Amino acid sequence: MHSWELARESIHIALCFTAVTLYNQLDLTTASVLTVSIITAYLLNEYTRVKGLRNPLTRLYNRLLVGEEVKQLALSPLYLGVATLALMNLLPIGEASAAVVVAGLGDGFAGLLRTVKGEREKPSWRLKTALAGFTLAALAASLYVDPYCLPAACLVAVFVETSLMRVDDNISIPVISGLLIHLSVSTGFDEALRKAVETADITAYMFFKQVPLAGLANFLVTLDAVLPAVYLALAFSALLDARWRDSLKVVGLLAASTALAQWAKVFFKRPRPPVSVKTGYSFPSNHAALAGVSVGYYRKARCLSALAYALSIATVAEILILGNHWFSDVVAGFLIGLFIT
Repeated sequence: MHSWELARESIHIALCFTAVTLYNQLDLTTASVLTVSIITAYLLNEYTRVKGLRNPLTRLYNRLLVGEEVKQLALSPLYLGVATLALMNLLPIGEASAAVVVAGLGDGFAGLLRTVKGEREKPSWRLKTALAGFTLAALAASLYVDPYCLPAACLVAVFVETSLMRVDDNISIPVISGLLIHLSVSTGFDEALRKAVETADITAYMFFKQVPLAGLANFLVTLDAVLPAVYLALAFSALLDARWRDSLKVVGLLAASTALAQWAKVFFKRPRPPVSVKTGYSFPSNHAALAGVSVGYYRKARCLSALAYALSIATVAEILILGNHWFSDVVAGFLIGLFIT
């Protein structure tokens, strides 16, 4: 059953990205007709399944059904299809695509995490997985819209996902996300948020620029260079107690957060602050992502948690004092590491 639940969530994610790809590659009329055809075929197939008739398709996905879906029409794919069709025809294609990605990846990835952990209904775990899922979804949805119009949509989606509402989230999340994305653009909220973030970045930059570096510069540069190795050494510290699985787990998380942060750097292409001696792009901070993983993983271990917090504070301090990253780079990197953990 566990593997079928994983397959169900993976199919959910794949369907959303497939729909977005179709609407961005085909003209609106063709993609809409194709969507209506698929929805109609699905309804007919579901009707025959509920009536007791079986065919190769129903036998294939019958194990994916849960709860009342076994005896009644499985409406979740229908809701998702209808929501996608409506959004693509009512909103600009970029905004609609972003809303579908938020719904598909945010909800689907959160579901994958809950299935792996086996705690699908525990409130705190639902909140953590929703935050992780919709953070990742916001990064992916930035392929289609300005990222500054996504925070409100993703935060509300987290609330819907964790509130156990009676309305199916396959229709509530994409519709609400689409409306909030459109409102953010049409009201200028995204630009206001952009200016607020840029103001915070400049303020933090000017503040740390005034920190006297006499005698500290060489030490901070060295610290910046060795910190990734320190986080890796902390991961391998579990080997001292023969807990090799824990070490492998942390190394995997460090690698995943680094890969995701690096992908975001290449995608957003944000220049570094003027005083930075580093090359490459700025957003988000790889070092901060490593700090997020460390704090997230060791937060309940007594001695290691104190070390992880100390390392994260040192990481943030040296990044900002040296001027290698903007403040928002650090926040985004830390959240990536924390949520992926």
